[in-house]
Amino acid sequence: MIEERREKQDAQRILLIKETIVNAEKSLQTAKSLIAQLETNFTPQKKTYGVAEGGKIVEGSFDGQLMIGLDGRQYPVPANYASKSKLVEGDMLKLVITDDGSFIYKQIGPFKRKHLIGILKENKEAGGFVVEAEGKIYKVLLAAVTYHHAEPNDEIALVVADNGEATWGAIENVLKKADGTIVENAEPTEDEPKEKTIELKGEEDDGYVPPAKSEPRVNIISPQEDQEEDAEIDEEIAPDLEELEKELGKK
Repeated sequence: MIEERREKQDAQRILLIKETIVNAEKSLQTAKSLIAQLETNFTPQKKTYGVAEGGKIVEGSFDGQLMIGLDGRQYPVPANYASKSKLVEGDMLKLVITDDGSFIYKQIGPFKRKHLIGILKENKEAGGFVVEAEGKIYKVLLAAVTYHHAEPNDEIALVVADNGEATWGAIENVLKKADGTIVENAEPTEDEPKEKTIELKGEEDDGYVPPAKSEPRVNIISPQEDQEEDAEIDEEIAPDLEELEKELGKK
């Protein structure tokens, strides 16, 4: 009799412990969500991917050519913008689609980088150019080659994502020409206007926004516009934060 009572008590204790663990996990998940929301406001470099209400703001990761949003869609990133900004795979971007259909990109979380020195080569099979550095081949944007006035067999300073899996690189500058001439001022001159816009073509229901035939245009956000934009985002997420705080308090 006493033994049966002890077994029942032990069984009840096990159930209680399991229930406590489940509640603790729920509380931990809620706390993580709250931290993620707070980091969105105070540490932009640690922002998580997300899509704002109405689909006007999309965050995603640069894959070397396109931005891949959390919604699974692909968004064209202008080659000129990617080249001048020296974007690498894994960089976090925020895309604002304005009411008039313009695209405004902003880099919000640079991925860890490493610098390499390689030789620019023409990729005759696939077209375009690649850089061979430390025994590995990295694809580079044609716009970056043009922007830096680079030519095959030039010695290139390259920036790549430091994750051991990078297949794309960003040209930082040209160090030495193919004929051995050292480039003293490797930084190219600005031949492009700073302010550019991209027009959104049609609806987004197909999940893909095709790039324009000509070079797309990007708006560069001024500090004042950026502050106003962040203030609008704060107003949007404030109710969600309050709900999370209440839920966490209940736990």
